Amino acid sequence: MKLKINLAFEKFIKKYNRSNEKIKRKYIHSYRTAALAYKIAKSLKLSKEQKEMAYLMGLLHDLGRFEQAIKYDTFNDLQSLDHGDFGSELLFEKGLIREFISDTKYDNILCKAIKYHNKFAIGEECNKDEILFSKIIRDADKLDIFNILATKKICRDPANNELSDYVKTAIENKTLAMYTKNYNGKDLLYINLLFVYDLNFKFSINYLSRKKYFEKLLKIYKITDEKYAKIIKKDFYQKVKEVNKC
Repeated sequence: MKLKINLAFEKFIKKYNRSNEKIKRKYIHSYRTAALAYKIAKSLKLSKEQKEMAYLMGLLHDLGRFEQAIKYDTFNDLQSLDHGDFGSELLFEKGLIREFISDTKYDNILCKAIKYHNKFAIGEECNKDEILFSKIIRDADKLDIFNILATKKICRDPANNELSDYVKTAIENKTLAMYTKNYNGKDLLYINLLFVYDLNFKFSINYLSRKKYFEKLLKIYKITDEKYAKIIKKDFYQKVKEVNKC
């Protein structure tokens, strides 16, 4: 099943130029997120079919990013389109999902998970299974974003920016923060650090801890000793302790 999914994805991606840095980045991110979603599903002891659906969901979660990159030359949703909504529309309103899987059994689950993977919260209308798979893809996506941020300096000049009151409040409330029209490099960095408050599974929390992405990120951007970085780090490692209590 995974081989068939990969072949369909490779067929889809042929229309895009992978020498384009944005396309290349999302191509690689899609495969890594798919692998992580599969591992999370495995850690939850889901069925073989469910693990394969988690993999498919991971591979397709950023499908909207490819057209976004070509049409708008940006991954900034506020300046272009909501890539979660757009990807869901391409797959389920335009029928592209049938290129990847003929069975319609998981359509609603996949549709909701892809739609909500980039939102502040999962839609209240979602049922138990839709919530579960949405949490899986949200975790997998965040884990690879940490990987990307910890291995390549992407946030611009955070040291020269002041953290906004909006992001400070999110840290104090231990919640996610959404991108705003006026966010700066420091805000962007902390908005990603805040992902730790929305990790849902023991596997995800331990994976982030084991890979030391959090520490690498603090060192890369030289914010290890910053007040708000210390708060998030302390909360994260408290979470690590809690999920590993016997």
